[in-house]
Amino acid sequence: MPTGLVFDDIYSNHSLGAGHPESPERLLAIRKILNNNNIRKELVRISPLTDRDYIIKAILRVHSGSHIKSIIRCGAMAEVIFSAVGGVLAAVDAVMQGTVRTVTAGSRERDSAFLIMLQSPPVTHKVHTAANGF
Repeated sequence: MPTGLVFDDIYSNHSLGAGHPESPERLLAIRKILNNNNIRKELVRISPLTDRDYIIKAILRVHSGSHIKSIIRCGAMAEVIFSAVGGVLAAVDAVMQGTVRTVTAGSRERDSAFLIMLQSPPVTHKVHTAANGF
């Protein structure tokens, strides 16, 4: 089964300032490595979901309504954040539909593949009411 790649150009708009590891430069460096090593053409491109209502409903399963409001107050960055969540949802759909699959590190299965989430922000938060970084 092939490896999936979640990416959208909008992720390059996410920046937390100079010197922070979560930066557009990180994404561009990874893309360059994938392109220079001919890896990218072996990947199944997965575009983020774009249905804002669906994405918000998914966020509300784990976060509060006040957290959604705080995302919306981020202005243009809200689009990047919602797209990142849409990327995660699209990745889960691709795995569940059998388009791609993930394996744990160190798997010895020959037909296994990894799902690459090349996105920013990483949307890995641990609290119900706020973003918590990575």
